[in-house]
Amino acid sequence: MKIRLHGTILDEDSKKYEVMWFGESDSVSFKDLDEALASKADDDKLIELSINSPGGVCTEGMAIYDRLRSLEGHTIKAEVIGECSSMASVVLMAASVRRMHPNARICIHKPRFSDFYLPTMTEDEAKRAYEDLHAETERLKKIYLDRTSYTEEE
Repeated sequence: MKIRLHGTILDEDSKKYEVMWFGESDSVSFKDLDEALASKADDDKLIELSINSPGGVCTEGMAIYDRLRSLEGHTIKAEVIGECSSMASVVLMAASVRRMHPNARICIHKPRFSDFYLPTMTEDEAKRAYEDLHAETERLKKIYLDRTSYTEEE
């Protein structure tokens, strides 16, 4: 089965807003991936993932990663065409076989939250947000370390 992860990784609510504001959405959600997987033949044990994405929402990307990793007995091959940034790079880690085209690029960074929320946070909310962000950073780091041959220093 071939699956395209082309566009921003967004949750369903954000996709609805995108359609409302722009008339269409080329984004990808966990629901999109799950529906695609539900339509595949039971004997199809090969998932070919094409990625060209700037990344997106952490929780949605983590759900996609977890769903792909839960496919026991499947081979997941991922091919990066163009961009594989942010949460898309985490989804890439779900594949056992990863390939990047010569002109493709990957961008890995620590997670962040939108500064849209910063002006409205109380001190306690800001502390909690920092703790959540730190925990998310640690989860992402663990995925990269578990799924590559790199050390934490590298």
